[in-house]
Amino acid sequence: MPAKMSPKLDLFINKGVEYHPLSVFMDVFLWTNLTDQDTYELYQGANCTAVINEYSHDNSLFGLLKSVSIWKSHQLNPFNDTVIGISTYLPYRVSIKTWRVNYIRASMFVGGIVLFLFAKNLVRNSVFYYTSGCTFGILASLLLFVFVIYRIAPKVAVLLISLAVCYKRGPPTDSRSHDIAQWTLQLIALTLIYFSAQVS
Repeated sequence: MPAKMSPKLDLFINKGVEYHPLSVFMDVFLWTNLTDQDTYELYQGANCTAVINEYSHDNSLFGLLKSVSIWKSHQLNPFNDTVIGISTYLPYRVSIKTWRVNYIRASMFVGGIVLFLFAKNLVRNSVFYYTSGCTFGILASLLLFVFVIYRIAPKVAVLLISLAVCYKRGPPTDSRSHDIAQWTLQLIALTLIYFSAQVS
């Protein structure tokens, strides 16, 4: 699209593909050569009216009622028709990139199934217990670092503390603890399976 004197809304339509079980790992992304997100506005909707209404709402009262978006999503639903609106004064190019198989989604799906099937054996494995305990300790400390004391405690010390806590307590031995750990792993596995596939 060529440059404009004032930002006007340009509409584009992405036709969805027919749903097929082999396309559950498909991803569709909107690509544009505009790299600075402050120079354009991106709108998505099911039809032209929804996109125009969102654009009008953002530009009413000199932009005082403009909706705040944390990020501008360029991911589109591959199975539904999507109307995309772009408002900018800069020249730009736009295209649709399609991944027939998103290998990250496929890996999450396979990993979720494997985790679900082997959860019963994993919770009774002491190596898995220590590994998951240390991993949980590091992840929890990373959250603590981000919010409270960023860069004060080294990660190696946190790893050793987590390992010491796991070693002192030891792996669980009663069947109820095993059941709770197994159900937690299976819930994580089901969550991975659900979010790995395009569900429409």
